[in-house]
Amino acid sequence: MATLTMPTEEEARHFMRAVDSDQAFVATVMSPSAGSSAARLLSLGMVQQFLEDRTMEDFQAAGLRLNIHYADFGFLAQWFEEVVGDAELAGAISELHATGEAFGMLVPRVKELLQERLDQCVEVLEPSGDGGVSVETTADV
Repeated sequence: MATLTMPTEEEARHFMRAVDSDQAFVATVMSPSAGSSAARLLSLGMVQQFLEDRTMEDFQAAGLRLNIHYADFGFLAQWFEEVVGDAELAGAISELHATGEAFGMLVPRVKELLQERLDQCVEVLEPSGDGGVSVETTADV
């Protein structure tokens, strides 16, 4: 898997920001009992938190009660490039998506990339004396 280069302080601030609601990435929560609903994600942190790495054991244990948090990785990569402005992260997600692997197999690898970028941004911003770097993670689910 690709290793992302360390962003500059300016890039880190830009990548970590929450976008306006009209620029939100729209993902889907699929529920066996309630159908599908939209989740509007406004930041890198919200996307990372929204995606859930589910195992076969999770499905066996929960049966038909388990919700699936779905994001089209092709569109997600496009959103990271065009809206968030992180072309490198977008390219890494696109590479994974291009393998054609099933969504569930890609989720942990995409989450790893997202977490790597979040960790890098926090590392770059902490020494600047920000005191509390805000990582927007509350999803409208």
